[in-house]
Amino acid sequence: INWVEGDAVVCNNTLSTNTVSATEAGTQSAQFSFEAVAYPYSVFYPAEYYTTSGSLRFHESQPIVKNEVNRSLMVMAGYSSTTEVTLNNLCGIVTIPITNKYEGEYITIDKIEVRASEGDPITGKYHINYRTNALTSVAGKSAIVLNPEGEFTIAPEETASVNFVVPKGSIRNGLYVNIYSSVGLLENHRIFPTGLTVRGGETATADL
Repeated sequence: INWVEGDAVVCNNTLSTNTVSATEAGTQSAQFSFEAVAYPYSVFYPAEYYTTSGSLRFHESQPIVKNEVNRSLMVMAGYSSTTEVTLNNLCGIVTIPITNKYEGEYITIDKIEVRASEGDPITGKYHINYRTNALTSVAGKSAIVLNPEGEFTIAPEETASVNFVVPKGSIRNGLYVNIYSSVGLLENHRIFPTGLTVRGGETATADL
């Protein structure tokens, strides 16, 4: 991802003393300063997803934007014995296409409920192995609520995409999805019924 002005990171449990500058914004490289941090360096982004116990906490409610990926949800981590650290994705993206089949009527998405069919964790608290970028669920939850950030209106016969993030790992037998709109319960689906392997930085699109 490209940096945005104001971004911050955590290194070895310490929040950076500076944030991304205007000149660094839009690029894939940024410099951060820290107080009393020694190598090796374990770096985490975004800082607001980091817990004081050193774990990662995915939120049970995610903001979504029509046809876009909310970059603020893209959790990344890196490890290095030098001051140059490459960050790697700890989550993947799931895309759900929604088609407005109401002739002559616009619909507005109110919320979307997502639940793992076998109770597998898809959000909650995770331990990070910075050397391998592996995640281990320590207080996982099996359900997410997606809430539009701004208006999410779909024109008649238009297909819009919903994009949300889930941690790397396997989801047995897929996900149940309930889509609520201005006309009530618009659709409910079971997606990826044979299971889904989520890989960092990759997108899986549901076939509806």
